[in-house]
Amino acid sequence: MYMLPSEIKRNFDLMREKKVLARCADHSLPEPTEKELNQLIGSDEALQTLQEKHNRVVQKLDEKIAIAAQSYDIVDHHIRRLDRDLESYAALLKANGDSHRLTAVDSKLVKEC
Repeated sequence: MYMLPSEIKRNFDLMREKKVLARCADHSLPEPTEKELNQLIGSDEALQTLQEKHNRVVQKLDEKIAIAAQSYDIVDHHIRRLDRDLESYAALLKANGDSHRLTAVDSKLVKEC
């Protein structure tokens, strides 16, 4: 479990890197004027170059989304594991007749929420 912060930090660093790469690629796409757009339509090579740059930006952003989803899944997995551990601990306390300790644990959890 101690690995969770380092995994999440690594993912956030990757997302930040993808954001910078996408922003750099996006800035390399100048806003064309209407005249330039008409010229691009007539020029297959220029249109293809513009499309390739656009695709690179979209790819970087898609990678960033995938990393964010992976981070969410990691955190969700650990939260579910903690919930299961708490339920097991509560069941163990209840089975051993330590209901006063169970009440103390429940009240502590309520205070933390």
